[in-house]
Amino acid sequence: MIRTEAIQSLVNSIEGTTRAAGLQAVVKKADATSKGTVISQENDKDLVTYVGDIGELVLEFEGVAMHVLCRKADQDQLKEVAIELFDCESDGWSMKDVKSAANEASESIGKFFGTEVVYEADSKSKASGKNAAKSETAAADVATTATKAAVKQAKKTADSFEPIHLALRIESIYPELKGKVEENLATYGKFLPEEYFQNYGTAPILDSIRKEDRPIVKRLFKAFNTFYDEGEKDTQSLIAVSILGMSFAKEPELLEKNRSYMNDTLGPAVEKIVDYLQSSRAKRKIQAYENPKAYKPSFKEKMKKSGKKALLG
Repeated sequence: MIRTEAIQSLVNSIEGTTRAAGLQAVVKKADATSKGTVISQENDKDLVTYVGDIGELVLEFEGVAMHVLCRKADQDQLKEVAIELFDCESDGWSMKDVKSAANEASESIGKFFGTEVVYEADSKSKASGKNAAKSETAAADVATTATKAAVKQAKKTADSFEPIHLALRIESIYPELKGKVEENLATYGKFLPEEYFQNYGTAPILDSIRKEDRPIVKRLFKAFNTFYDEGEKDTQSLIAVSILGMSFAKEPELLEKNRSYMNDTLGPAVEKIVDYLQSSRAKRKIQAYENPKAYKPSFKEKMKKSGKKALLG
């Protein structure tokens, strides 16, 4: 895909979320005769900046990564709240992948500002925006009011490759993690994979990899390879960026020792991420990403969790 077109498509896809937060994209103009664009260039990065009474949002596209940086109105500095895979110039990327990245960005924006998240409708869905929002609300209700039922349902759909299924697979490898998926659901009202792996999942994975526990490592990478090949971009980004890329960038020797375990699709993706994250400009982002702002549910989510749905209208 052409990079500028991919970025513009993502901007269009998150418009519902940015509008709900009261954020407006800043239009740049090259000259008096050219049409305005929201995409600006700085060194090797493409930037899209949003401003509003609530604060500021910057989407930073550099290499194969998209950084989501936010600042509330009473804060002085931008804080990185997410890093997502955005390898839009590779042959395998399509509009479906851009929409998946847009949904991930929307979640991060909504969580940070505590505002509504408006998801880009799946291409197979013919529902209107209103119906799509209702569907999202219904899905959230299931997770918040029936945590165990949600986990049970996820286990039934074992042939799916969503982040929650990856977490359940990891729990089957590490019995000491059993119940942490339910704990994540109960805490946040829905499954938040980044929090799950940062708080629980990544530590035992890295411990096994460092110790070169061959039987466990073989099971781990069998899962990673399968989920990367079969999963959507949110699952791929979770594996290539959050779990392996971030870790291997800090401990390059682990990448060298484990190359043989990664297949022909996962291996190159992880190497791209590691190369990028080891650059001087990216190193400061790793620390910011590893110390995220605590997730705070929005007013609507709090009301759902307490069962006061009538107040939501």
